Amino acid sequence: MSAELTANSALVPLERKVKLLKNFMSSCAGQAVDENGLIRILNATGSKPPLIWSFNALSEFPALAIALGSDQPVIGIRSLNAVVDYTRKLIQEDTEIAAYYAKLLQEHFDLTTFWIGGNCQGAAVAAELASHLSLQGKHALGLFQMEWQNSTPWPGPCHFLFGAESVEYNPLLAGKDPWPLWRKTYQEVSCDFLPGTHGLYFTPENLPDLTSKLQRYMYQKPSVHQIPKDLGQGTDLHWLPPTEIETNAPIHLEAQTDVPSSSELEVLSLWVPHTPGQIIKTETCSIAQHDDVLQILLHAPSDVGQWSLQIFRCNDQNGPLFWKKDVGQSWTIQIC
Repeated sequence: MSAELTANSALVPLERKVKLLKNFMSSCAGQAVDENGLIRILNATGSKPPLIWSFNALSEFPALAIALGSDQPVIGIRSLNAVVDYTRKLIQEDTEIAAYYAKLLQEHFDLTTFWIGGNCQGAAVAAELASHLSLQGKHALGLFQMEWQNSTPWPGPCHFLFGAESVEYNPLLAGKDPWPLWRKTYQEVSCDFLPGTHGLYFTPENLPDLTSKLQRYMYQKPSVHQIPKDLGQGTDLHWLPPTEIETNAPIHLEAQTDVPSSSELEVLSLWVPHTPGQIIKTETCSIAQHDDVLQILLHAPSDVGQWSLQIFRCNDQNGPLFWKKDVGQSWTIQIC
């Protein structure tokens, strides 16, 4: 989520993204909040904590707001769908536009209590937005990721939504078990299934099921969310990864600490590619402690190129334990 943007990363300039988004959003429903109209709001007078939703198609935003009812404010932002060619998009593109949205949202909304969600490419932006706002002291009540699995750790509740017939996006239909990774990635995690296949959840026949699941989740949660306090002292760990290494090679790392390690403490390594078409890689491993030295074993990605590595301390009960400290450390590594 905080991977460096390198000089050779082929990012579409932010100014061009904003210009294209402005063109797309010019016909969007809702009241324009900022001067470019990139942020819209519907049901603005509703009394419930607002839901910030990152969507792909213009029709999805008003459909969701109407279905949720006039008492539920919905703030609409748009993903980079059709703004950046998906086959050539860098993960950092979503990070960049999420930071831009975070600035605008804080200029125009209090954000004392709010929800964040998104569908498909919009979910990637929503997850990055939740992280950006948390770093600035604005903590979402929860994050909805619909038809997407973002692997970036975040110290809050996450609720996944997948289509019951969505073979390409539902990991359970592919025979995978995402729960072990999910439990280490989020403070709390749950999952619901929607009828139908990908791209059809905002249709009149499927939208009632989506909105009922969103409402049920939001209404059962407390109205205030606090990031859990760090367990122990949460000291900084100064790992020293190599700057270059071969594909799939083992990486033995050590860090000094004056805090005894718990047997439940693990690390989640997050590899963010700087090459279009590559995806985030994750790995979990246990921590060994010998006196005041912690030891972990990671493995380099199987794809060549430049990557950013982040290392998060975590466990199954609380997800990322020292997120604010760990998210601030990132190392650029050349995989060859």
